[in-house]
Amino acid sequence: MMRAISVGLILLILAGCGGDSYQLAPVSGQVRLDGQPLGECQVRFQPLAISENKVNPGPGSFAVTDEQGRFTLKAINPTRPGAVVGKHRVWLNTSKPAGPMESESGRMTPEKVPAKYRNGQIEFDVLPEGTDQANFDLSSK
Repeated sequence: MMRAISVGLILLILAGCGGDSYQLAPVSGQVRLDGQPLGECQVRFQPLAISENKVNPGPGSFAVTDEQGRFTLKAINPTRPGAVVGKHRVWLNTSKPAGPMESESGRMTPEKVPAKYRNGQIEFDVLPEGTDQANFDLSSK
């Protein structure tokens, strides 16, 4: 009986020491539309599965650009700076629900990001050392 309890405790300790099965790296950059900084743009990175055995490579990351179009990603759940190391799909958009003072109808604000950049077709590789050059130069043409 004592041996079973000891084995159980050891297994619990080992399970707790495993830590995250992914690595985060710092990621920041700038979003520009037709050469101009794009403020209030939502930037979302979602890591891609690297194999059938690793379907969940880790949490996605999110940021909103400032007036100069600059952003710094934070992982979602748990919220920590950075993005999972590896290949990601990237979504960019500016639409958001209008607040009660902005619109009586509750419609969304107009989208500034062209459709070709909103559908997750952009891919970005996050390297272990991270980057401050995750720049996205969008064109409305």
